[in-house]
Amino acid sequence: MQAAVADRADVAGVWRAALTRQQRPARADPGAGVPGAQMQLWMPNNQGQLGGEGFIMGTLYLSFGLAVSALTYVVPRLPSAATRQGAGWGLLLGAAAVYYQIVSIYTWKTGYRWRWYF
Repeated sequence: MQAAVADRADVAGVWRAALTRQQRPARADPGAGVPGAQMQLWMPNNQGQLGGEGFIMGTLYLSFGLAVSALTYVVPRLPSAATRQGAGWGLLLGAAAVYYQIVSIYTWKTGYRWRWYF
Protein backbone atom coordinates (compact mmCIF):
# COMPACT_ATOMS: atom_id res chain seq x y z
CA MET A 1 0.00 0.00 0.00
CA GLN A 2 2.80 2.40 0.85
CA ALA A 3 4.52 1.70 -2.49
CA ALA A 4 1.41 2.79 -4.39
CA VAL A 5 1.24 6.02 -2.38
CA ALA A 6 4.94 6.71 -3.06
CA ASP A 7 4.46 6.07 -6.79
CA ARG A 8 1.51 8.46 -6.84
CA ALA A 9 3.60 11.10 -5.07
CA ASP A 10 6.38 10.70 -7.66
CA VAL A 11 3.94 11.10 -10.54
CA ALA A 12 2.43 14.17 -8.91
CA GLY A 13 5.90 15.65 -8.40
CA VAL A 14 6.80 15.10 -12.05
CA TRP A 15 3.59 16.74 -13.22
CA ARG A 16 4.06 19.65 -10.83
CA ALA A 17 7.63 20.17 -12.05
CA ALA A 18 6.54 19.98 -15.69
CA LEU A 19 3.69 22.44 -15.18
CA THR A 20 5.87 24.95 -13.37
CA ARG A 21 8.70 24.64 -15.93
CA GLN A 22 11.19 23.38 -13.38
CA GLN A 23 12.06 20.37 -15.47
CA ARG A 24 14.00 21.05 -18.69
CA PRO A 25 13.45 24.82 -18.89
CA ALA A 26 15.28 25.01 -22.23
CA ARG A 27 12.62 22.79 -23.82
CA ALA A 28 9.78 24.79 -22.33
CA ASP A 29 11.27 28.18 -23.22
CA PRO A 30 13.90 28.33 -26.01
CA GLY A 31 15.32 31.60 -24.69
CA ALA A 32 15.60 30.52 -21.07
CA GLY A 33 18.64 31.96 -19.37
CA VAL A 34 19.70 34.08 -22.37
CA PRO A 35 19.02 37.79 -21.85
CA GLY A 36 17.21 39.40 -24.77
CA ALA A 37 16.77 36.07 -26.61
CA GLN A 38 13.92 35.74 -29.08
CA MET A 39 12.65 32.75 -30.97
CA GLN A 40 14.37 32.56 -34.37
CA LEU A 41 12.11 31.49 -37.22
CA TRP A 42 14.29 32.19 -40.29
CA MET A 43 18.00 31.53 -40.52
CA PRO A 44 19.87 34.23 -42.44
CA ASN A 45 20.90 33.49 -46.03
CA ASN A 46 21.58 29.84 -46.82
CA GLN A 47 22.98 28.73 -43.46
CA GLY A 48 20.34 26.04 -43.15
CA GLN A 49 16.70 25.68 -42.35
CA LEU A 50 14.86 25.67 -39.06
CA GLY A 51 11.73 23.66 -38.32
CA GLY A 52 9.44 26.68 -38.46
CA GLU A 53 10.87 27.77 -41.77
CA GLY A 54 10.33 24.35 -43.30
CA PHE A 55 6.78 24.29 -41.99
CA ILE A 56 6.05 27.68 -43.57
CA MET A 57 7.58 26.73 -46.91
CA GLY A 58 5.75 23.40 -46.92
CA THR A 59 2.48 25.18 -46.20
CA LEU A 60 3.14 27.58 -49.09
CA TYR A 61 3.90 24.70 -51.48
CA LEU A 62 0.78 22.87 -50.32
CA SER A 63 -1.45 25.93 -50.71
CA PHE A 64 -0.11 26.58 -54.22
CA GLY A 65 -0.76 22.97 -55.22
CA LEU A 66 -4.26 23.04 -53.74
CA ALA A 67 -5.07 26.27 -55.61
CA VAL A 68 -3.89 24.82 -58.92
CA SER A 69 -5.76 21.57 -58.35
CA ALA A 70 -8.93 23.50 -57.44
CA LEU A 71 -8.52 25.49 -60.67
CA THR A 72 -8.24 22.24 -62.59
CA TYR A 73 -10.91 20.07 -60.93
CA VAL A 74 -13.34 22.21 -58.91
CA VAL A 75 -13.88 25.38 -60.94
CA PRO A 76 -15.05 23.63 -64.16
CA ARG A 77 -17.72 21.78 -62.17
CA LEU A 78 -19.33 24.90 -60.70
CA PRO A 79 -22.88 25.43 -62.00
CA SER A 80 -22.90 29.15 -62.77
CA ALA A 81 -20.61 30.89 -65.26
CA ALA A 82 -20.29 33.93 -63.00
CA THR A 83 -19.35 31.69 -60.07
CA ARG A 84 -16.78 29.87 -62.22
CA GLN A 85 -15.27 33.16 -63.34
CA GLY A 86 -15.09 34.61 -59.81
CA ALA A 87 -13.68 31.44 -58.27
CA GLY A 88 -11.19 31.06 -61.11
CA TRP A 89 -9.87 34.59 -60.77
CA GLY A 90 -9.73 34.32 -56.99
CA LEU A 91 -7.80 31.05 -57.09
CA LEU A 92 -5.51 32.35 -59.84
CA LEU A 93 -4.65 35.51 -57.88
CA GLY A 94 -4.18 33.49 -54.69
CA ALA A 95 -1.87 31.03 -56.44
CA ALA A 96 0.09 33.92 -57.98
CA ALA A 97 0.52 35.57 -54.57
CA VAL A 98 1.72 32.31 -53.01
CA TYR A 99 4.08 31.69 -55.95
CA TYR A 100 5.52 35.20 -55.59
CA GLN A 101 6.10 34.57 -51.87
CA ILE A 102 7.84 31.24 -52.57
CA VAL A 103 10.09 32.82 -55.20
CA SER A 104 10.97 35.80 -53.00
CA ILE A 105 11.92 33.55 -50.07
CA TYR A 106 13.95 31.31 -52.39
CA THR A 107 15.73 34.37 -53.82
CA TRP A 108 16.43 35.73 -50.36
CA LYS A 109 17.80 32.41 -49.10
CA THR A 110 19.96 31.47 -52.09
CA GLY A 111 20.82 34.80 -53.67
CA TYR A 112 19.83 33.39 -57.07
CA ARG A 113 17.90 35.92 -59.13
CA TRP A 114 15.06 34.59 -61.25
CA ARG A 115 14.85 35.65 -64.87
CA TRP A 116 11.37 36.80 -65.78
CA TYR A 117 10.45 36.49 -69.44
CA PHE A 118 7.13 38.31 -69.28
